[in-house]
Amino acid sequence: MHSEARPAKRTKYRACDSCVTSKTRCDEVLPSGCLVCRKRNKQCSLADLAAQDQSRRGTPCVPASIDGESGMDLRHRLEVVEARSWDLEQRVQSIETTPRGSEHDHITPVGTLVTHSSASLQGFTPMQYQFDMGETRPADVDVSLSEFALRPSFGRFDERIFSPINARGFPCVIQRGLATVDQVDMAFQVFKHRFTHVLPFAPFLISSTPTPTHPFVVLAILTHVPSIAGKHIYPLVEESVAHVGAGAVGDDVLLALLILALQPDHPDQPTGWSPLRTIAMAYQVGKNAGLEGLARSAVKHGHRLCEPWWSQELDRVLLWEAIKAEYNLIHLAHSRSDQLLLSHAGQLPDHPVDNYHEMIVHLRAISRLTTSVQPFVHQMAEAESDITFSTFDLDTLLNLWSPLPAQAQDIAAQHPRLELAVRSVLFSLGTRTTMLVQSAPTPLIPAYRVIGNTWVYEQMLRTAFSLAELLLHTNKHLPKYILMTLVIAATCCRRVTQYYEAARNGHPPHLDFSVVSKAEDRIKALGGAPATVLTKVTEAFRQEPETLRRMMGLPNATELQGMGPQAQVGADNTSPGDHLELDDLANMFNLDYSSWEALLGAFQPQLHGTAPSGTHQGFSV
Repeated sequence: MHSEARPAKRTKYRACDSCVTSKTRCDEVLPSGCLVCRKRNKQCSLADLAAQDQSRRGTPCVPASIDGESGMDLRHRLEVVEARSWDLEQRVQSIETTPRGSEHDHITPVGTLVTHSSASLQGFTPMQYQFDMGETRPADVDVSLSEFALRPSFGRFDERIFSPINARGFPCVIQRGLATVDQVDMAFQVFKHRFTHVLPFAPFLISSTPTPTHPFVVLAILTHVPSIAGKHIYPLVEESVAHVGAGAVGDDVLLALLILALQPDHPDQPTGWSPLRTIAMAYQVGKNAGLEGLARSAVKHGHRLCEPWWSQELDRVLLWEAIKAEYNLIHLAHSRSDQLLLSHAGQLPDHPVDNYHEMIVHLRAISRLTTSVQPFVHQMAEAESDITFSTFDLDTLLNLWSPLPAQAQDIAAQHPRLELAVRSVLFSLGTRTTMLVQSAPTPLIPAYRVIGNTWVYEQMLRTAFSLAELLLHTNKHLPKYILMTLVIAATCCRRVTQYYEAARNGHPPHLDFSVVSKAEDRIKALGGAPATVLTKVTEAFRQEPETLRRMMGLPNATELQGMGPQAQVGADNTSPGDHLELDDLANMFNLDYSSWEALLGAFQPQLHGTAPSGTHQGFSV
């Protein structure tokens, strides 16, 4: 009897009542409900069925549609397992083909450091930041070009294809005999405590995170705990940076560069790369590796980043966003660049895990600060470069500045970790503005010019004082870029004081000038770059007050002897009454007292007194 084969039945697609009613796709059904119901906080009619299915099979239930996002999740997990399996096979093959008694037998592979917390594949997590698992072999082991080209981690097109450099060639402090495994472990615990006070990097916020094993990351960590290996680590850091420049890049390298960009200053530290150059290098390496594209793609499906099997992608996105955030902060404080980087932190999901949530909130705060200052920074860059700068441009600039201090202070109040960074940014932007608008002297360049309004300098001095005083209460583990901003503020105190004394023969009132000497004593005690800056400033400006007196037609110190206080205020070395009055100077330089109060009052104490009368109304805020 002939019978025709029945056609295959179509797979039934089951949707919950809510999705049927709203005619939406019912996907990712879990015991807590489908994706749509979970987002809407509604009771899902399929939740009980999913729970029964999960308990029956002992594994998470398969979502409603295998062709949807869930299928991508499963494929991704399979790719991760296959990549790890391939890497393990290559390691076994390498061990089998290595002859006994080789010159490397006595070396403890850097990869064995992972046994601090676990020695099994199950213990391997993205938080260990071994993104490129093959990079944990000894630094001196050579790598053939064929292995380099065929490894899965190099399956995508990037610059490493064109750089046949040994990616494992980073110097290792353990192999060089500069530190032991136990010392590195101890340094990592101290480092986590210090580093997370500045940047709450998610893996470093939990005690269970194993000690990183990549040699460059270990070196970067030791720059924050120099008591372990001392000055001997800095040549290795320079060697590692040069190795990165030759093309040895990867996610571990990005983490190391981020840590280096936020390192504190140390007296034994050579000049090396500045924080500005280091963070710029990290950004360039990450951009060339396509991490910006990864971040854009990931935030489109932000909820997936909360799933456990997507934690590695989340780690990479957060690392990249942290690099961009610190890039913006350091460039705002130390450069004239107006090309701030776009942050995706605002599109990241509210992660249920505390350490991830804390980092995401921190990155969002930096994004808010960057967004608020972007228009002002762009206008400032145009004004600094425009030879036809006009009063109209000043009005625009000052209007953009006016709301910034309050906005920035609000961010700092909500996020204490950012307080010093925010104040450093405001000080730098305020200094740039005053140098542009009022022809104020630069902190370090000994260029003599006719002094303008001395009341104006009193306001500038108050602002510098508020930062210089922080030197008395901060520890030596501040990031170098913040510390150097405080040092520049202290030098501004000295410089502006000299200008004020040259004009009025006395200290500005209502300020405790012992703060200046105490801050300078603190700088000398720190040594290193801060002490060098103070020494150079002292040498450059030692003779400046007398020079200013001659330029302004004021008497020198010898001529002031025997003159009473009232006579000294208006005295000059030509004839009585011929000196320039404050308001005359204001008119000469188109000064407006009120603009200075707005520009420089970002975080200074309440001003004492009021501006002199008769000010010139050149522009206003």
